[in-house]
Amino acid sequence: MTKQQNFNQILRMAVTRKKIDGGILFKKCYTKGGILPFKLQALEVDELAGSVASPHTKGNRVIGGIEYDDSNCPVGYWIEQYNIDGYGLNQPVYYPAKDIIFYYTKKRPSQLREVSDMAPSLTRIRDSNEFITAVSMKERVAACFALLIKRAVPLGGVTGRNAQNNNGDRRSYDGKMLTPGMISELNAGDEAEVVDPKSGSSDVTTFLKLLQRLVSSGQGLSYEATARDMSETNYSSARQAMIEDDLTYAEEIEQLRDSFMDEVYETFLISAVLAGEIVISDFWIDPQKYMDHSGYLLPNGGLIRRRKQEQTKPPWNPVSRVSSRFPPNRAGTGKNRLTTWPTLQRMQRKRAYRLEV
Repeated sequence: MTKQQNFNQILRMAVTRKKIDGGILFKKCYTKGGILPFKLQALEVDELAGSVASPHTKGNRVIGGIEYDDSNCPVGYWIEQYNIDGYGLNQPVYYPAKDIIFYYTKKRPSQLREVSDMAPSLTRIRDSNEFITAVSMKERVAACFALLIKRAVPLGGVTGRNAQNNNGDRRSYDGKMLTPGMISELNAGDEAEVVDPKSGSSDVTTFLKLLQRLVSSGQGLSYEATARDMSETNYSSARQAMIEDDLTYAEEIEQLRDSFMDEVYETFLISAVLAGEIVISDFWIDPQKYMDHSGYLLPNGGLIRRRKQEQTKPPWNPVSRVSSRFPPNRAGTGKNRLTTWPTLQRMQRKRAYRLEV
Protein backbone atom coordinates (compact mmCIF):
# COMPACT_ATOMS: atom_id res chain seq x y z
CA MET A 1 0.00 0.00 0.00
CA THR A 2 2.72 2.53 0.92
CA LYS A 3 4.90 1.63 -2.10
CA GLN A 4 7.98 1.64 0.15
CA GLN A 5 8.86 -2.08 0.21
CA ASN A 6 9.17 -4.86 -2.32
CA PHE A 7 8.04 -8.41 -1.60
CA ASN A 8 11.44 -9.59 -0.33
CA GLN A 9 11.59 -6.74 2.15
CA ILE A 10 8.08 -7.59 3.33
CA LEU A 11 9.15 -11.19 3.91
CA ARG A 12 12.15 -10.09 5.97
CA MET A 13 9.94 -7.78 8.01
CA ALA A 14 7.45 -10.59 8.61
CA VAL A 15 10.17 -12.90 9.91
CA THR A 16 11.53 -10.17 12.21
CA ARG A 17 8.13 -9.21 13.61
CA LYS A 18 7.25 -12.84 14.22
CA LYS A 19 10.48 -13.29 16.20
CA ILE A 20 9.96 -10.15 18.32
CA ASP A 21 6.22 -9.48 18.43
CA GLY A 22 5.03 -13.03 17.88
CA GLY A 23 3.22 -12.35 14.61
CA ILE A 24 2.13 -9.86 11.98
CA LEU A 25 -1.09 -9.14 10.06
CA PHE A 26 -1.44 -8.60 6.31
CA LYS A 27 -4.63 -7.14 4.89
CA LYS A 28 -5.54 -7.79 1.26
CA CYS A 29 -6.42 -4.53 -0.45
CA TYR A 30 -7.70 -3.83 -3.96
CA THR A 31 -7.02 -0.29 -5.09
CA LYS A 32 -6.40 1.64 -8.27
CA GLY A 33 -2.93 2.25 -9.57
CA GLY A 34 -0.06 -0.10 -10.25
CA ILE A 35 0.02 -3.13 -12.52
CA LEU A 36 -2.60 -5.03 -10.53
CA PRO A 37 -5.28 -3.87 -8.10
CA PHE A 38 -4.10 -6.39 -5.48
CA LYS A 39 -2.01 -4.80 -2.70
CA LEU A 40 -0.76 -5.85 0.74
CA GLN A 41 -1.03 -3.73 3.88
CA ALA A 42 1.12 -4.82 6.83
CA LEU A 43 -0.37 -4.33 10.30
CA GLU A 44 1.19 -4.88 13.70
CA VAL A 45 -0.51 -7.14 16.21
CA ASP A 46 -0.94 -4.15 18.54
CA GLU A 47 -3.45 -2.72 16.06
CA LEU A 48 -5.97 -5.43 16.93
CA ALA A 49 -8.81 -3.78 18.84
CA GLY A 50 -8.75 -5.48 22.22
CA SER A 51 -11.54 -3.25 23.54
CA VAL A 52 -14.20 -4.81 21.28
CA ALA A 53 -16.49 -7.14 23.19
CA SER A 54 -19.60 -7.49 21.00
CA PRO A 55 -19.15 -9.81 18.00
CA HIS A 56 -20.01 -8.94 14.42
CA THR A 57 -22.05 -12.14 14.04
CA LYS A 58 -24.37 -13.33 16.76
CA GLY A 59 -23.10 -16.42 18.55
CA ASN A 60 -19.43 -15.66 18.08
CA ARG A 61 -17.03 -14.28 20.66
CA VAL A 62 -14.26 -11.66 20.41
CA ILE A 63 -10.94 -12.27 22.18
CA GLY A 64 -8.09 -9.83 21.80
CA GLY A 65 -9.58 -8.22 18.71
CA ILE A 66 -10.14 -11.53 16.87
CA GLU A 67 -13.63 -12.91 16.42
CA TYR A 68 -14.00 -16.69 16.78
CA ASP A 69 -16.88 -19.04 16.14
CA ASP A 70 -17.97 -21.86 18.44
CA SER A 71 -15.08 -24.03 17.14
CA ASN A 72 -12.40 -21.41 17.96
CA CYS A 73 -11.90 -20.78 14.26
CA PRO A 74 -11.10 -17.11 13.44
CA VAL A 75 -13.81 -15.62 11.25
CA GLY A 76 -12.91 -11.93 11.45
CA TYR A 77 -10.53 -9.33 12.79
CA TRP A 78 -11.24 -5.99 14.45
CA ILE A 79 -8.62 -3.39 13.47
CA GLU A 80 -8.08 -0.06 15.22
CA GLN A 81 -8.52 3.08 13.10
CA TYR A 82 -6.37 6.15 13.69
CA ASN A 83 -6.65 9.75 12.60
CA ILE A 84 -4.12 11.22 10.22
CA ASP A 85 -2.19 12.74 13.15
CA GLY A 86 -1.92 9.31 14.80
CA TYR A 87 -3.41 10.34 18.13
CA GLY A 88 -7.16 10.21 17.79
CA LEU A 89 -8.94 6.85 17.73
CA ASN A 90 -11.99 6.05 15.68
CA GLN A 91 -14.33 3.10 15.82
CA PRO A 92 -12.63 -0.25 15.04
CA VAL A 93 -13.44 -1.79 11.67
CA TYR A 94 -14.32 -5.43 11.14
CA TYR A 95 -12.60 -7.37 8.34
CA PRO A 96 -13.52 -10.96 7.45
CA ALA A 97 -10.85 -13.62 7.85
CA LYS A 98 -10.59 -14.19 4.08
CA ASP A 99 -9.11 -10.69 3.71
CA ILE A 100 -6.56 -11.04 6.54
CA ILE A 101 -3.41 -13.16 6.70
CA PHE A 102 -2.32 -13.73 10.31
CA TYR A 103 1.26 -15.00 10.31
CA TYR A 104 2.17 -16.52 13.68
CA THR A 105 3.16 -19.84 15.26
CA LYS A 106 0.60 -21.88 17.19
CA LYS A 107 2.29 -24.05 19.79
CA ARG A 108 -0.67 -25.05 22.00
CA PRO A 109 -4.14 -26.33 21.07
CA SER A 110 -5.86 -23.65 23.14
CA GLN A 111 -3.65 -20.80 21.91
CA LEU A 112 -5.66 -17.95 20.37
CA ARG A 113 -3.15 -15.11 20.07
CA GLU A 114 0.50 -14.85 19.14
CA VAL A 115 3.47 -15.54 21.44
CA SER A 116 6.90 -14.13 20.71
CA ASP A 117 9.44 -16.66 19.43
CA MET A 118 11.98 -15.05 21.76
CA ALA A 119 9.95 -16.00 24.85
CA PRO A 120 12.17 -19.01 25.77
CA SER A 121 15.26 -16.79 25.64
CA LEU A 122 13.98 -13.55 27.15
CA THR A 123 14.97 -14.42 30.72
CA ARG A 124 18.52 -15.27 29.66
CA ILE A 125 18.76 -12.05 27.65
CA ARG A 126 17.59 -10.09 30.70
CA ASP A 127 20.22 -11.85 32.83
CA SER A 128 22.88 -10.92 30.27
CA ASN A 129 21.88 -7.26 30.28
CA GLU A 130 21.82 -7.08 34.07
CA PHE A 131 25.15 -8.88 34.32
CA ILE A 132 26.78 -6.57 31.76
CA THR A 133 25.42 -3.52 33.62
CA ALA A 134 26.83 -4.79 36.92
CA VAL A 135 30.20 -5.64 35.36
CA SER A 136 30.36 -2.22 33.68
CA MET A 137 29.78 -0.53 37.03
CA LYS A 138 32.41 -2.72 38.64
CA GLU A 139 34.94 -1.96 35.91
CA ARG A 140 34.29 1.78 36.24
CA VAL A 141 34.94 1.54 39.97
CA ALA A 142 38.05 -0.56 39.33
CA ALA A 143 39.34 2.05 36.89
CA CYS A 144 39.22 4.73 39.62
CA PHE A 145 42.41 5.45 41.58
CA ALA A 146 42.09 6.55 45.19
CA LEU A 147 44.51 7.34 47.99
CA LEU A 148 43.85 7.11 51.71
CA ILE A 149 45.89 8.96 54.34
CA LYS A 150 46.52 7.18 57.63
CA ARG A 151 47.18 9.91 60.19
CA ALA A 152 49.62 9.36 63.00
CA VAL A 153 47.90 12.03 65.13
CA PRO A 154 44.09 12.30 65.11
CA LEU A 155 42.43 15.55 64.09
CA GLY A 156 41.30 16.26 67.66
CA GLY A 157 44.88 16.07 68.98
CA VAL A 158 46.04 14.32 72.16
CA THR A 159 43.95 14.90 75.27
CA GLY A 160 45.19 14.69 78.77
CA ARG A 161 47.78 16.34 81.04
CA ASN A 162 50.65 16.16 78.52
CA ALA A 163 48.61 17.39 75.55
CA GLN A 164 50.40 19.74 73.13
CA ASN A 165 48.79 21.82 70.43
CA ASN A 166 50.77 21.10 67.25
CA ASN A 167 47.87 21.45 64.81
CA GLY A 168 49.24 24.71 63.52
CA ASP A 169 52.37 22.99 62.18
CA ARG A 170 50.50 20.13 60.47
CA ARG A 171 49.23 20.28 56.88
CA SER A 172 45.60 19.63 56.01
CA TYR A 173 44.59 17.33 53.14
CA ASP A 174 41.14 18.83 52.63
CA GLY A 175 40.43 19.48 48.95
CA LYS A 176 43.60 17.78 47.78
CA MET A 177 43.40 15.69 44.60
CA LEU A 178 45.81 13.46 42.76
CA THR A 179 47.16 14.83 39.51
CA PRO A 180 49.75 13.30 37.15
CA GLY A 181 53.30 14.26 38.08
CA MET A 182 52.36 15.96 41.38
CA ILE A 183 54.90 16.29 44.22
CA SER A 184 53.53 16.66 47.70
CA GLU A 185 54.60 16.10 51.29
CA LEU A 186 52.94 14.24 54.14
CA ASN A 187 52.89 15.16 57.79
CA ALA A 188 55.31 13.40 60.04
CA GLY A 189 54.11 9.88 60.78
CA ASP A 190 51.30 9.89 58.16
CA GLU A 191 51.11 7.07 55.63
CA ALA A 192 49.51 6.89 52.17
CA GLU A 193 47.59 3.76 51.19
CA VAL A 194 46.45 3.12 47.59
CA VAL A 195 42.93 1.77 46.97
CA ASP A 196 43.10 -0.62 43.96
CA PRO A 197 39.88 -2.61 43.37
CA LYS A 198 40.41 -5.96 41.70
CA SER A 199 38.98 -6.54 38.24
CA GLY A 200 37.06 -9.75 37.47
CA SER A 201 36.93 -9.43 33.68
CA SER A 202 38.45 -12.89 33.22
CA ASP A 203 35.26 -14.57 34.51
CA VAL A 204 32.96 -12.35 32.43
CA THR A 205 33.77 -14.01 29.10
CA THR A 206 32.99 -17.52 30.35
CA PHE A 207 29.69 -16.51 31.91
CA LEU A 208 28.56 -14.50 28.88
CA LYS A 209 29.35 -17.42 26.57
CA LEU A 210 27.22 -19.65 28.79
CA LEU A 211 24.32 -17.20 28.57
CA GLN A 212 24.74 -16.96 24.80
CA ARG A 213 24.60 -20.74 24.50
CA LEU A 214 21.39 -20.79 26.55
CA VAL A 215 19.86 -18.06 24.38
CA SER A 216 20.79 -19.83 21.14
CA SER A 217 19.57 -23.22 22.38
CA GLY A 218 16.24 -21.63 23.29
CA GLN A 219 15.90 -20.65 19.62
CA GLY A 220 16.99 -24.06 18.32
CA LEU A 221 20.26 -22.70 16.96
CA SER A 222 23.91 -23.35 17.67
CA TYR A 223 26.19 -21.00 19.57
CA GLU A 224 28.30 -20.39 16.47
CA ALA A 225 25.26 -19.24 14.46
CA THR A 226 24.21 -16.62 17.01
CA ALA A 227 27.59 -15.42 18.32
CA ARG A 228 29.52 -15.75 15.02
CA ASP A 229 32.35 -17.25 17.05
CA MET A 230 34.18 -20.14 15.39
CA SER A 231 37.25 -20.07 17.63
CA GLU A 232 36.17 -23.03 19.80
CA THR A 233 35.00 -25.46 17.15
CA ASN A 234 36.46 -27.64 14.43
CA TYR A 235 35.25 -28.39 10.93
CA SER A 236 33.17 -31.45 11.82
CA SER A 237 31.41 -29.76 14.73
CA ALA A 238 30.75 -26.62 12.71
CA ARG A 239 29.34 -28.63 9.80
CA GLN A 240 27.07 -30.66 12.10
CA ALA A 241 25.86 -27.45 13.74
CA MET A 242 25.16 -25.92 10.33
CA ILE A 243 23.10 -28.97 9.32
CA GLU A 244 21.02 -28.72 12.49
CA ASP A 245 20.61 -24.97 11.96
CA ASP A 246 19.42 -25.64 8.41
CA LEU A 247 16.68 -27.88 9.82
CA THR A 248 15.56 -25.05 12.10
CA TYR A 249 15.56 -22.60 9.20
CA ALA A 250 13.66 -25.12 7.07
CA GLU A 251 10.80 -25.15 9.58
CA GLU A 252 10.53 -21.36 9.47
CA ILE A 253 10.74 -21.31 5.67
CA GLU A 254 8.05 -23.98 5.42
CA GLN A 255 5.67 -22.04 7.65
CA LEU A 256 6.37 -18.79 5.83
CA ARG A 257 5.71 -20.47 2.50
CA ASP A 258 2.55 -22.32 3.54
CA SER A 259 0.97 -19.59 5.70
CA PHE A 260 1.82 -16.47 3.73
CA MET A 261 3.58 -16.88 0.38
CA ASP A 262 1.18 -19.49 -1.04
CA GLU A 263 -1.89 -17.39 -0.33
CA VAL A 264 -0.26 -14.25 -1.70
CA TYR A 265 0.70 -16.09 -4.89
CA GLU A 266 -2.79 -17.48 -5.41
CA THR A 267 -4.44 -14.10 -4.78
CA PHE A 268 -1.91 -12.42 -7.08
CA LEU A 269 -2.66 -14.92 -9.87
CA ILE A 270 -6.43 -14.51 -9.53
CA SER A 271 -6.06 -10.74 -9.52
CA ALA A 272 -3.88 -10.87 -12.66
CA VAL A 273 -6.46 -13.02 -14.48
CA LEU A 274 -9.37 -10.80 -13.44
CA ALA A 275 -7.47 -7.66 -14.48
CA GLY A 276 -6.75 -9.15 -17.91
CA GLU A 277 -2.96 -8.99 -17.52
CA ILE A 278 -2.75 -12.78 -17.95
CA VAL A 279 -5.04 -14.56 -20.39
CA ILE A 280 -5.75 -18.20 -19.49
CA SER A 281 -8.73 -19.69 -21.28
CA ASP A 282 -9.33 -22.64 -18.95
CA PHE A 283 -8.26 -20.98 -15.71
CA TRP A 284 -11.66 -21.11 -14.02
CA ILE A 285 -12.19 -24.72 -15.08
CA ASP A 286 -9.17 -25.98 -13.13
CA PRO A 287 -7.49 -23.07 -11.31
CA GLN A 288 -5.48 -25.37 -9.03
CA LYS A 289 -3.49 -26.56 -12.04
CA TYR A 290 -2.04 -23.08 -12.51
CA MET A 291 -1.60 -22.41 -8.79
CA ASP A 292 0.67 -25.40 -8.27
CA HIS A 293 4.20 -24.07 -7.71
CA SER A 294 5.76 -26.87 -5.66
CA GLY A 295 8.52 -27.61 -8.17
CA TYR A 296 10.76 -24.63 -7.44
CA LEU A 297 14.12 -24.90 -5.66
CA LEU A 298 15.54 -22.45 -3.20
CA PRO A 299 18.70 -20.60 -4.32
CA ASN A 300 21.86 -21.98 -2.72
CA GLY A 301 19.86 -24.71 -0.99
CA GLY A 302 22.66 -26.39 0.89
CA LEU A 303 20.67 -29.13 2.58
CA ILE A 304 18.63 -29.89 -0.56
CA ARG A 305 21.77 -30.03 -2.65
CA ARG A 306 23.54 -32.35 -0.21
CA ARG A 307 20.59 -34.73 -0.10
CA LYS A 308 20.44 -34.75 -3.87
CA GLN A 309 24.15 -35.59 -4.05
CA GLU A 310 23.70 -38.41 -1.57
CA GLN A 311 20.84 -39.86 -3.60
CA THR A 312 22.73 -39.71 -6.91
CA LYS A 313 26.04 -40.98 -5.50
CA PRO A 314 26.63 -44.65 -6.53
CA PRO A 315 27.09 -47.18 -3.70
CA TRP A 316 30.62 -48.26 -2.85
CA ASN A 317 31.69 -51.64 -4.23
CA PRO A 318 34.83 -53.22 -2.70
CA VAL A 319 35.45 -55.37 -5.79
CA SER A 320 35.33 -52.46 -8.21
CA ARG A 321 38.46 -50.88 -6.69
CA VAL A 322 40.47 -54.11 -7.17
CA SER A 323 39.15 -54.88 -10.64
CA SER A 324 39.82 -51.30 -11.76
CA ARG A 325 43.56 -52.02 -11.60
CA PHE A 326 43.31 -54.25 -14.67
CA PRO A 327 43.40 -52.81 -18.20
CA PRO A 328 39.99 -52.07 -19.77
CA ASN A 329 40.51 -54.58 -22.60
CA ARG A 330 40.64 -57.45 -20.06
CA ALA A 331 37.39 -56.51 -18.37
CA GLY A 332 34.65 -59.09 -18.70
CA THR A 333 36.99 -62.08 -19.31
CA GLY A 334 37.10 -65.06 -17.04
CA LYS A 335 40.80 -64.67 -16.40
CA ASN A 336 40.25 -61.16 -15.10
CA ARG A 337 37.60 -62.34 -12.62
CA LEU A 338 39.73 -65.30 -11.45
CA THR A 339 42.71 -63.10 -10.70
CA THR A 340 40.59 -60.52 -8.93
CA TRP A 341 39.18 -62.60 -6.09
CA PRO A 342 42.42 -64.31 -4.94
CA THR A 343 44.12 -60.91 -4.84
CA LEU A 344 41.36 -59.55 -2.65
CA GLN A 345 41.59 -62.58 -0.33
CA ARG A 346 45.35 -62.23 0.07
CA MET A 347 44.91 -58.59 1.02
CA GLN A 348 42.37 -59.53 3.66
CA ARG A 349 44.59 -62.23 5.18
CA LYS A 350 47.54 -59.89 5.24
CA ARG A 351 45.54 -57.25 7.10
CA ALA A 352 44.29 -59.82 9.63
CA TYR A 353 47.88 -61.01 10.26
CA ARG A 354 49.01 -57.48 10.98
CA LEU A 355 46.21 -56.96 13.42
CA GLU A 356 47.22 -60.11 15.35
CA VAL A 357 50.80 -58.89 15.62
